[in-house]
Amino acid sequence: MAGQAAQLRQYGFFAVAGATGFVVDAAILSVGLAFGMPPWAARVPSFLAAVATTWIINRSLTFRTAQRPSWREFLRYLAAMSFGLAVNYTVFLLVIWASDIASAWPILALVPATLAGMVLNFITSRLILSR
Repeated sequence: MAGQAAQLRQYGFFAVAGATGFVVDAAILSVGLAFGMPPWAARVPSFLAAVATTWIINRSLTFRTAQRPSWREFLRYLAAMSFGLAVNYTVFLLVIWASDIASAWPILALVPATLAGMVLNFITSRLILSR
């Protein structure tokens, strides 16, 4: 029973981290687009900022690691999240390509893209941060 409660807690905090990461992603993407970057290029800094945000939340709340944060851990986390990025980025580009509305408003393409990468990112971050 305690194991189930801990797992539900992890899902909840992972969702909070993901939602916060989504807001950061959308904000940085919006700034990039406002400065004239194409959507595919603006996603690079927006994704990096979102990953840094989710790493901080996941390591401190979701998986509660007592270890001090390190660049090595962050780079491992970033590498692991890159698999989720591949799914996320591919869906993002496909939605923009397939939808005139998403092409005009690339932020809308973040929703299915984020959902597509979330499961993979949960599994990989759990493996890295719960060591």
